[in-house]
Amino acid sequence: RVEELLSSIIGLDHIKSQLRGLRRTAEICDLKESLIPPGGARGRTHPLNMIPPALAEDTGRPRADHMVFMGNPGSGKTAVARLLAKAYHELGILRKPKFLEVERMDLVGRDKSTTVMKTKEVIDEARGGILFIDEAYTLGIATKRNKVDTGCDSINEIMRSIDESLKKRGEDNFPLVILAGFPVEMNTFMVFNGDLRKRFPLTFEFPDYSCVELSQI
Repeated sequence: RVEELLSSIIGLDHIKSQLRGLRRTAEICDLKESLIPPGGARGRTHPLNMIPPALAEDTGRPRADHMVFMGNPGSGKTAVARLLAKAYHELGILRKPKFLEVERMDLVGRDKSTTVMKTKEVIDEARGGILFIDEAYTLGIATKRNKVDTGCDSINEIMRSIDESLKKRGEDNFPLVILAGFPVEMNTFMVFNGDLRKRFPLTFEFPDYSCVELSQI
């Protein structure tokens, strides 16, 4: 099923490689789980005794890191994020194939308390799936219409929630968060938000489609 989803993508080989690596890791976890008898007891001749103890004991499912998607309009950021929700659910990494797309207006309110409340509500709605924040750089940009302070409150709440989830080891079904936007704006946004960058270790750049790829699509 995952390979079927991957074959539906034109180009974007770096995304496919990441997914195939996670698929193989998930398959290894399934194999190790099938070898371990109930209660974890096994005899001297058990196959798991032939591999290092640390590896044998590590039977947890692979965990997907939060991501940053950079690319021009129409380069496939949203489409790939939707596919990731389905693929990660198939791999057992996400509890649900849920995909929630939001932007600044869904996260930011008039003041700090309203912004924190709206951000929490969005996170709760996306639990178990993927939270896709489009044009995420607008959270850190001040304009005549937008006040940067309230956007920063949303960023801080997202970081706080990520840290809280790590302490609970994912048991709270915290969503996989994807920050998306144009390359120049996103690079500037991440540079000026170093603490946020630390929590989003994976960055994928979406190149413009070639004429051949467009004809295939």
